Amino acid sequence: MQQVRSRRPAFRLVVAAMIGVGALTASLLPSGAAVAAARTTPVISVATSTASLAYGKQLTVSGSVQNAGRPLANGRVKVVGKNTGTGAWETFGAVQTAANGTWSFAFTPRSGYRIKAEMASTPATNAAASASKDLAVQPQLYGVSPGASSLAVVDRDKVVQGAVQAQLSGKRIKLARADGRVWTDVATTRIGGDGRFVLTFRTQKAGTPVYRVIFPSQAGLVMKMGANLAFDTKTSMLALQQAGVACYGPAAAVDRACSNPALAGLITPTTEAARLKNDTGGAYDPKCWQSSPETLLTKCSYGSTDPKALRIALVGDSHAAGYGIALRGQLVPNRWKLDTFIGVSCRWMVFPSGHGCEARARDVDNRLKKGGYDVIIDTGLRQPANGTPEAASALALQREQAWAPLIKQGVRIIAIADHPYLPSLDSNTCVTGSSGTGALGCSVPQAAATKGIDPLIEAVRDTPGAQLVDPTRYLCWDGVCPLVIGNVVVYRDRHHLTGTFAQALGPYIAYDIKKAIAR
Repeated sequence: MQQVRSRRPAFRLVVAAMIGVGALTASLLPSGAAVAAARTTPVISVATSTASLAYGKQLTVSGSVQNAGRPLANGRVKVVGKNTGTGAWETFGAVQTAANGTWSFAFTPRSGYRIKAEMASTPATNAAASASKDLAVQPQLYGVSPGASSLAVVDRDKVVQGAVQAQLSGKRIKLARADGRVWTDVATTRIGGDGRFVLTFRTQKAGTPVYRVIFPSQAGLVMKMGANLAFDTKTSMLALQQAGVACYGPAAAVDRACSNPALAGLITPTTEAARLKNDTGGAYDPKCWQSSPETLLTKCSYGSTDPKALRIALVGDSHAAGYGIALRGQLVPNRWKLDTFIGVSCRWMVFPSGHGCEARARDVDNRLKKGGYDVIIDTGLRQPANGTPEAASALALQREQAWAPLIKQGVRIIAIADHPYLPSLDSNTCVTGSSGTGALGCSVPQAAATKGIDPLIEAVRDTPGAQLVDPTRYLCWDGVCPLVIGNVVVYRDRHHLTGTFAQALGPYIAYDIKKAIAR
């Protein structure tokens, strides 16, 4: 028992010694706080080459890093930014600092950002970040057309087009009008895949209103306003025509080298199918147009009230109605008084007894013979493309028989040959399906547009004293018939002229009629 007891003091001494050595060792090592205190925090400066940048341009972000008062070499600097559109942080890239602690990084931002530089922690340094720099990015507008000044017409289509960078595809862009100190939106669209945009609108009042193309603030991009566009806006197409605007309508056919920048962006009356179909110019006023072939025609009078005015009668179908619109603006200046006898089908000719058109034709014939006219203008739709020469000759003879008694009375007979028209119902979709000024390039082959036989031409050829006016040269040349001539859409459907083009054609048809009268 004594031997065991003598060991316990020795064991206690060993344990105490081990504890003492551990404490001594621990006291000689640095604490965790001491290790953290040994790290330093770099100071990062940042600058941008500009605070406002054009979209698509390169931005340079640069700065320097100081650590414990000295330049930090080979430090890894990460450039980041908070997208002002989405609010998300994005990393643009990373660079190493030079020996003198400086760094530089270039990239092309696609949005506005709040930019800063960051450094991650290392065994020797703490994480650090610079102050932020705000960057505004603004899109640019290119090739806006028409330019600063061009023509427009109240309630007629006007097109403004241009481009931005293709990367902005799908973004909104608009046209606004200055109303005092306020800008009022008049057209809005989306930018196309190639960066192009087309803004089509209709002006509401005459004068010289000012417009601007505007890229509104969106997707982190700041607003961009284009230059002022002042449009000389006329009250009507007739006012535009009376202003003597060069190259407008058929003037472009007469002088094919004609060019007038003031007409840029103007396509009248419209390329919208529904509105185009209704552009008749008032040709089918029910008071003067008869839509039933069984009903007798109504006479309507227009033009000069001078007792010595030349008395003219216009007789025919829906094509004649279009020429009536063409001539109305030419009557008073030429001292002409015009009476119209127009209706669907049943043209003025001699029909066999019992024919469904006999009663109307005889009534018109009697009124023309008693009307005291100096000139009678006859026109109408030609034979269809599948018509035979024999059928056309028969119709020509029926017209000759109607004309002959009036010619004996001393009346001048002038036939207006039927104008070219579209080969099919779908031909005008080039116009109605176009974007911007794309319709200016639409056309059909002249050979297709003039198919069929016009009995009027044969009737004039076989009738001494009758004269022919042929409008084809105002609608076709070099083997093609453009569907937009002098910024005016020619056809409202397959074979009817728009009222707008008919009005523009008026001075030229009137000139040809005067020449025919003088022969």
